[in-house]
Amino acid sequence: MVKIFFKFYLKLFSISSILILLTVLVLYYFQKGNYKTEIILGYLGSLVIFTLGFVSIVWSIKRSLKTFMSIVFGGIVVKFLLLAVLTYLIMKHTNLDIFYFIITFVVFYILYQFSEFRFINAYVRKGKKWREFSPGD
Repeated sequence: MVKIFFKFYLKLFSISSILILLTVLVLYYFQKGNYKTEIILGYLGSLVIFTLGFVSIVWSIKRSLKTFMSIVFGGIVVKFLLLAVLTYLIMKHTNLDIFYFIITFVVFYILYQFSEFRFINAYVRKGKKWREFSPGD
């Protein structure tokens, strides 16, 4: 399971890094404002929050269905709290444009959530039961 998780995460990180690089380059050449910091912070914020949630979900897959569901729904609450704290800190302690941060965060967060759903769904479609996951998968 760890090997599959690492491959998936590396692939997703590579794709999202290319997207963020292209976004920054396009905005750098065509936009009058300089919003690289906001965009990179939005990307990194969504990446960190996704990573924390995804690691907890991968850990909970090997547990009971009750534990898995508790981690998933509890993780949603924790993710939104982390987003609120991050947004508050950026608004209160910096002079960055929060609009570009939120847009970037939301776009990458949706991309990551879609990928997380597909990753979990792939295991469910293989017909595995919750307890059948093993660390050697």
